[in-house]
Amino acid sequence: GYYSLAEEISELDIDSIFIPTSSGNAALGIHQGLKKLGKHIPIYIVQTTKVCPIASLYDKEFTKTDNSVVTCITDRVCKRKDQIIGLVKDSCGSGIVISDEEVRETSKKYSLPINSSISIAGFIKALKKGYTINRPLLVISGS
Repeated sequence: GYYSLAEEISELDIDSIFIPTSSGNAALGIHQGLKKLGKHIPIYIVQTTKVCPIASLYDKEFTKTDNSVVTCITDRVCKRKDQIIGLVKDSCGSGIVISDEEVRETSKKYSLPINSSISIAGFIKALKKGYTINRPLLVISGS
């Protein structure tokens, strides 16, 4: 299923992909599809201050929390963690950890539900951290 999504993505003029990540299946599927198509696009894993077993390996600028307004990122174990770390490295991407404040601000600014604001909040934080990204694809899911 993710291969057809990767085909659509491969036709876009983008320089990065920001993906809200719980289990990592979407990121992994998109990355594998892009590799089959010979496309190299950096993938940024976006997780919350509550659940960030992957993104916290790359982003150290946050305070861990016990709660989060984001309800769709819940996989603390991440059985495919090594594969997700591998895809981040292979794609030359990174991980971004977002706070409740960052996602609330994004939700309000763009009139989106909290769970649909994750990748946008991650992109905004990446820019603040100094990443050079000009044409991102921001995966928006959830409600």
